[in-house]
Amino acid sequence: MNEQAQRISDYIDSLNEGKKPQEDERSAESEELRSLYRTVRLVRSLREPSLPDAGFPQRLAHAVIAEAQNGKSTDEEDFAAALPSPPRKRQSSGTRRWRWVIGTATASALLALLVNFVFPFGSASTVQAMEQAFRNVSAYRGIVDVISTNANGEQTAQARLDVWADRSGRYVAEQTNAAGQRTVTVNNGQQKWQVRPDIEQVHLFPAVPDPYRFQFELGREIADVGSAASVQEIGGEHTVAGRPTTLLEVTPDGGLPYRLWVDRETKLPLQKQTAMQNAVQYTFTYTQFELAETIPEQLLTMQEPENYAIVDADPELIVSDAAEANKIAGFAPAATESEMADYSLEQMAVVPGRSVVRTYYRSQSQPDVRIVVEQSRASEPLKPASDALIGHTNGNAVEIVPPVAQLAQSGSIRWQQNGFEFAVRGDAPLAEWVAVAESLMGGSLDIPSHEDAPDGAPQIEVPYDIAVERNDQQSVDAGNSPWRLDPVFTAHVFASLLMSPEGIVGEGPLDIDTLELVHNDGKTAIVNVRDDSSPAARVYLERVVRTDETGIWTVVGYDSNT
Repeated sequence: MNEQAQRISDYIDSLNEGKKPQEDERSAESEELRSLYRTVRLVRSLREPSLPDAGFPQRLAHAVIAEAQNGKSTDEEDFAAALPSPPRKRQSSGTRRWRWVIGTATASALLALLVNFVFPFGSASTVQAMEQAFRNVSAYRGIVDVISTNANGEQTAQARLDVWADRSGRYVAEQTNAAGQRTVTVNNGQQKWQVRPDIEQVHLFPAVPDPYRFQFELGREIADVGSAASVQEIGGEHTVAGRPTTLLEVTPDGGLPYRLWVDRETKLPLQKQTAMQNAVQYTFTYTQFELAETIPEQLLTMQEPENYAIVDADPELIVSDAAEANKIAGFAPAATESEMADYSLEQMAVVPGRSVVRTYYRSQSQPDVRIVVEQSRASEPLKPASDALIGHTNGNAVEIVPPVAQLAQSGSIRWQQNGFEFAVRGDAPLAEWVAVAESLMGGSLDIPSHEDAPDGAPQIEVPYDIAVERNDQQSVDAGNSPWRLDPVFTAHVFASLLMSPEGIVGEGPLDIDTLELVHNDGKTAIVNVRDDSSPAARVYLERVVRTDETGIWTVVGYDSNT
């Protein structure tokens, strides 16, 4: 078996065992491998698996890679040797099906049709069932009780949430805390607002991006389980809110295990119990839950309570066309309609106080999917967010915040050219809003990967203890030292300690504005320090425990300033 086939086989084996693969669709160095890994994970959720013999993953991987490498059809006998024998009564139709596959499918399509034979029952089957069940959810409504437990086993009711949510990312979350204070947060896809009766105010926010939604959101929970290092099913009878459940112990990569109770009927999570951290453990429980076709429209319509103050830090003025926007903002917004076959112009708006033009597009095939293009005059050089990926176009840096479709979490692309600053935001698939950005750029967007890291190793290596880093990751998971999630802040603390090894007092010896993020591919990062008094001129960092957005950054080396 060649190396690539072995890697696919190892990936399948890891999923079979309920473990996170060492290499996956995000970390693989080649687009071909990433595509194959994505296909495996996607098709894994299509239907209940069958159980072939133990050598099937290896034979399957070998056959698929042979197809990809040869660029031509593989003999039917090669695939027949890999596949389990079908029932006799279906032999004829099965033969016809495989002849069609061999004649027309690409390697990725072959893998998509085959991998449903690979995955065994058990915890992997439960995760698969959850992912499939959530794909079939249009909307849901539930009551979530939040209970805290201290080290002595004493429980305290923290809050109750009454939530509505749908697949398009819209939601309504009414939270009442232990003191009886109530807040209502709504995102209807066009605007987000929060009603705060305690101070008689309504706070307005842009609908996208929307990084914080509400506790125990099903899409996020299922995505977290799918990316966990391991998932183990705990036997026995388990009931939550009077419903039979399957109990899972989920261990995040580099994190502490927690428990998740999954409704056996709906295949959706009903309860989550966190690990005990800082002498506190939290339990989130859907005491009431029901599926729905949609969220009631009256809940998604903002009604200003009488005598409430409206707090809007970013008000918009809707305009009729680009000419009107030009009169108010002082420039004509760039047009992108020719590059957006599936999208139609929904509306155009100007933020008068900042001379920003926002153009809203809506998908014709998926009306709940929107893309927003924002344009303004560049008043200062672009400084990418310290936790963003750094891409490039036409020799210029591009800030990229990838979307997470399963979580209905939006992403963004931001860059500068010809004296203007552009931003593309939305909840569309990544490829679609990358295409929009490239149409405005007039060139291609290079999305960073590990291979794009600048050549050369750090002059001075900084050793680390992986056990210590794992403990630090668990501490950050519990809410401590959030700066470890930011490569620039992590580099700032490291460089400051080089200057003040006895400890940092006050603001410290180094201005954080002198640090510049020059590379971030999600796994490795490089930060330049533009201060002659700093012993470090460049700091190298890696995510050594967990490579997603929840992973901490670790300094692995630096270049001397002398």
